[in-house]
Amino acid sequence: MHNAPRSGHGSKTCFIDSNHESPKTMNYRRLDTSAPDFEARFTPLLEPRSAPQLRADTEAILNQVEQRGDEALDELTEKFDHHKTWRVPLAQRDALAAKAEPPHIDALRFAAARIEAFHQKLKPESTAWHDADGVLLGVQYQPIDAVGLYVPGGLAAYPSSLLMSAIPAQIAGVHRLVLCAPAPNGENNATLMAAAQWLGIEEIYALGGAQ
Repeated sequence: MHNAPRSGHGSKTCFIDSNHESPKTMNYRRLDTSAPDFEARFTPLLEPRSAPQLRADTEAILNQVEQRGDEALDELTEKFDHHKTWRVPLAQRDALAAKAEPPHIDALRFAAARIEAFHQKLKPESTAWHDADGVLLGVQYQPIDAVGLYVPGGLAAYPSSLLMSAIPAQIAGVHRLVLCAPAPNGENNATLMAAAQWLGIEEIYALGGAQ
């Protein structure tokens, strides 16, 4: 479901996508929040569609990966994204990064500076002291060893998701950052790869979805 921007402060009208199709084929319905039947028409749109079947399909995928590991990943990646090679070499990352549009890179750098400034303020500091009895007390903060960074993809790319997950991890001192992002038809997004290069992320997998 997609909510279109409302037309001005205090507006009582919203536009809802009624069929979850791609942006090119969306069939919109107009719902007025002041209409007597608004709740009756709006509430069904919030219900999960085919939830039992989605759960069953997802569990089947998870079971395949758990039981057969990389072999299942190969098959599922070929089935859903139509490619087999899911480890992205650094040479490929860098070649794609070179194709990224300069305005996109400028926007990412601007966003990254703000994200870093924000999270630097949130970084906790370890502290220790001796109490009146001479007992050493304190709190010690340590980063976890590794972080998995999932960036959604498909109809669009979201490199900002990489910034918002990788930068806090780097500030915390995490040494191993692993990026996973779907690559439909084996095509990795250039701007995403540029962000990964700039952030120094070297372990990248072209994987997405439940698997």
